[in-house]
Amino acid sequence: MDEEKTMIQIATSGQDAHEALGRGEQWNIRDGRVRADKGQSDAVRHVLESKDMVTSIRGPAGSGKSTPMVEAVAALEACAGKDVIVLAPSASAVQVLKDEGFSKTDTFQAFAADLLLPDVAWEAILCVDEACFLSANRCTGS
Repeated sequence: MDEEKTMIQIATSGQDAHEALGRGEQWNIRDGRVRADKGQSDAVRHVLESKDMVTSIRGPAGSGKSTPMVEAVAALEACAGKDVIVLAPSASAVQVLKDEGFSKTDTFQAFAADLLLPDVAWEAILCVDEACFLSANRCTGS
C-alpha cells in the first residue's frame, strides 16, 4: 500500500509542473486513421500538450490505443527532440509493439534492471504500454 501511495504522490506532485511534452510545437497528424478519428487525434494532442509527469491514454483492449500511440511517439521525438522508449510488461507484449512499428522498446523489468537507467531515463520520454499490468513494487523499485 505504501508503494501505491508513493506513486500517487509522485504523479500528483508532477501535475502541470513541466513544459508541455511537445514543447508547444505544432504537429500535423500524419496517419490518416488517427486524423479521421477525433478520439485518437485528441489523444495525440493530449500527450503533446501534457505538462504532467505522468500522462495516460486509457481504453479497453482492442479499442485502438496503439495507433495514436505510434503517432504520439513520432510527434514527441520530432517536437521534443528526445527519444521515446516504449516499455511493456512482458516479452510477448514487446514483440507486439515491435510488430506495430515501435523500434525503441523493452520490457519494464529489463529496462529497470539496466545500470544506465537513470542516465537514459533522464534524457528520454518513457511510454509504458499496459501499465496496469505493472506492480507498484516494479514501478517504485521496491
